[in-house]
Amino acid sequence: MAAAEAGYIINYTDVPPWVTNQSGFSSSFTNCVYAVGLGYLDMCVGDFTITPERISMARFVTTKIMVYYLAVPFDDGLSATESVLRVFKPFTLQVWAVVVAVLVVVSSIM
Repeated sequence: MAAAEAGYIINYTDVPPWVTNQSGFSSSFTNCVYAVGLGYLDMCVGDFTITPERISMARFVTTKIMVYYLAVPFDDGLSATESVLRVFKPFTLQVWAVVVAVLVVVSSIM
C-alpha cells in the first residue's frame, strides 16, 4: 500500500529456474540469496538463516533484536513474608488508605 501511494511498483517473482540450475544449491533460500548476488533479484524476504556461505553471496539486513538477561541470585537476609510485604514500604499507611478508598469509590461508580 505504501509503495503504491509513493508511486512505486513492487513485482514479486520466484527465483528463475536457470538460476537454480546454475547455482547447484538444493536450498531455495540459498538460491534466492544467490539470485540477489547476481543482481537478478533486488531482495529476498523471509526468515533466513545467515550462514557464511550466504554472506559471501549477498549482504543481509536483520530486524531481530537479541536481548540477553542475566539472573543473579540475591540474598538480602529477609524472610519470605518480609520480602512480600516489602513492596508496601514506599508509602505510609495513610497513603495506602487513600489509594484503597479511591479504588473503592471509582469501582463503585463504574
